Amino acid sequence: MKTKYLICNLGILAMALCLSGCAEESLKDLLVDQPVTIVIGNKRILTVNSIPEGVSIPQSEVKWSSENPLIAIVNDFGLMEAVEAGSTNILASYNGITKTIPVTVTDPIILPPRKASWLFDDPGDLLKSEIPGASLTYAKGGGGKANLCPFEVPTLDISGFSAVAGPQSGNGAIKVKIGYSLLVDHGIAPNGGGSRVNEYTLMWNLKYLDGPRVDSWKALTQTNPVNNGDADLFINNKNTGGGPNVGSSGDLLVVDTWHTLVISCKGGPDGYMRAFLNGTQIGERTTGDLTTVDNERSTFAPTFLLFADGDNDDPVEEAEFDVAEFAMWDTALDAQQVKKLDRLLGKGIRP
Repeated sequence: MKTKYLICNLGILAMALCLSGCAEESLKDLLVDQPVTIVIGNKRILTVNSIPEGVSIPQSEVKWSSENPLIAIVNDFGLMEAVEAGSTNILASYNGITKTIPVTVTDPIILPPRKASWLFDDPGDLLKSEIPGASLTYAKGGGGKANLCPFEVPTLDISGFSAVAGPQSGNGAIKVKIGYSLLVDHGIAPNGGGSRVNEYTLMWNLKYLDGPRVDSWKALTQTNPVNNGDADLFINNKNTGGGPNVGSSGDLLVVDTWHTLVISCKGGPDGYMRAFLNGTQIGERTTGDLTTVDNERSTFAPTFLLFADGDNDDPVEEAEFDVAEFAMWDTALDAQQVKKLDRLLGKGIRP
């Protein structure tokens, strides 16, 4: 009898120990991804696991957030998307525990530094240059009528220029009226195997306010700094071009609307000129003056004019422009670089 009693008690004790040991352990901490490096535009699923292993964590109850959604965003299911180059933290929270996942977003597209840049933000000094060695000067004359409007650089008459609001709050711009222009002294060294600037990129953030006729050409650049001939690069509400058209913008170019316009050019035997409107390529030209080094219509001497035309066209090939930014590079940006430039400018970032 005593032997049976002892065996029974030992069995009950063993069962109790087993039940105790087999019960689910409580959650002590969360295990999340190690620091993540991801390329801009890519996505990745982030995970949360339990410490100790085996504790159930309903993924629908994990709360996800980003410390800087401008860099990376994450949805309710832990799907992260890289938005812009930089670093931030993704936070995962469950059951009163919050863990941090460091995230670095990289961008393989590199933008070279600007060589000349103007923002027109200071009403007291509208032509202030961001980069030493480059300058703008007020000019008057042209208006498509060189023989009727003697050209003056510099001009004491600055009534054709004024400070106006830019496309974003706190962003200024300059208004340039018909018959007035800006002389650019860019400070860029000759390149492309010639004595002029044969390879470059021009970028404007601008809107045009109509000319004498809505579909008329409007001068953007005049490579002849004394303005005694036809301008070299034009824009209208359908096309952008110089000589033969670079491309058609369709209805994308709208009167009294801010646009980012980029011209990327490389002169020489394999030369080209490409036009981009708001980050999208709208055309390319590979013939004519672009195929020779130092051609005066598509390359730059140390100075050139913005918005000037001087060849007696009727109606005049000029317009009133508001310009929030003008910049130059000493290389021809490619399509991916232009797309990145437009994306950053759209976020108020000036690379």
